[in-house]
Formats: sequence, structure tokens, C-alpha cells
Amino acid sequence: MKFLIDENVSADVTPALRRAGHDVLTASEAGLHGKGDPEVFRRIVTENRVLVTRDRHFTNPIRFPLNGTPGILFIRHGNRTGPEETQLVLDAISHLRPENFPNTLVTVGTAGITRR
Repeated sequence: MKFLIDENVSADVTPALRRAGHDVLTASEAGLHGKGDPEVFRRIVTENRVLVTRDRHFTNPIRFPLNGTPGILFIRHGNRTGPEETQLVLDAISHLRPENFPNTLVTVGTAGITRR
């Protein structure tokens, strides 16, 4: 799968996804450091990358409609270590097939995985 890792996500997530064989681009690598949410959103749509983020703004379907997107994986807030956050993301990806992500908001947290 192709992912764009938002700048608010643990740096541990990127190498773990790459080791798992995914095509991963960080916000910094994409030249999006400090850019606004609309620019990040446009980038995931044009490059067909699932956004991995902790930014709650991306859960607003009016501001960021999911139709036509590769999907958003939202990490619910909480005090987690980098390895804990990484495990949440890897668990979500292992439990959901790639075809489950388009046009979908996947939320991961200690309570489990939800799709909307």
C-alpha cells in the first residue's frame, strides 16, 4: 500500500511500514512540512496515498470528504510511545485488506479499530 505519514505521527511508524514492504512518504519528504491540511489532503488524493495522521481535523467529513480518497488512518489521541503507536498502525493494516481503505476513515486506538 501507499502511505503519506503526517508530521504529527511518531517517526517510528515510517521505517516499520517500509520494512513491511509499503511505499511510504513522510510529510517532510513530500515538501509538506508546515503546510496546511488542505494541501496535505490534496496530496493524498493526487498520489493515491492513505494518510496516517493524529490530526483530528481530518476526521471531519464536511471539511475533508472521504469519497474519492485512498482513505485516512486516524490514530486516536493518547500518550503512547513510538513503538506503541507503530503497533496500532501495523495492527490496523494487518486486520484490514487494502480494498477496505478507499473512501474510508479508519480510526485506531486502545479500544480497537473502527471504520466509517
